[in-house]
Amino acid sequence: RRPPRSTLSSSSAASDVYKRQGKYVMQYLEETEIRNDSGWIGCRMTFQIQGPKHQGRLVSGLFTVANPNSPKSVEIGKTELSALASSCGLTELKNTEQLKGIRFNGVVKINDNGYAELDPAYGKNFSRAEQGESIIPKEDIAEAKPHHEPFGDEDIPF
Repeated sequence: RRPPRSTLSSSSAASDVYKRQGKYVMQYLEETEIRNDSGWIGCRMTFQIQGPKHQGRLVSGLFTVANPNSPKSVEIGKTELSALASSCGLTELKNTEQLKGIRFNGVVKINDNGYAELDPAYGKNFSRAEQGESIIPKEDIAEAKPHHEPFGDEDIPF
């Protein structure tokens, strides 16, 4: 016979995941461009939680930057990216590398598959954070790794 749910170990994956929902100070780590055959282009960004708890955990967010079938989804993606840039003190975002080393407040939610992810809420969940000591090693921030320009020579389409 199984013990009642309330006594299940707190280390069980499900309960651990639910403890991670909420507002955190985080920092941009990297981004990957994702495409599909119908012309949709997304920008998946990975962020590292700086605190107050779960320091070092990674969480990602997906922003739509192109979609011939849904101008609305592109508008939402641009609004969210613009709000993210603003929460990092930037007036415009030409390259995601501009976000490196800047802390911001973001909200983590649990998606339908049970994974923690960034919850931009149309940009409403981003705000400025105190710029304390980063937990990302300085050399990782300063050393811009040579990498491909995901959006070619043109800027991110805002």
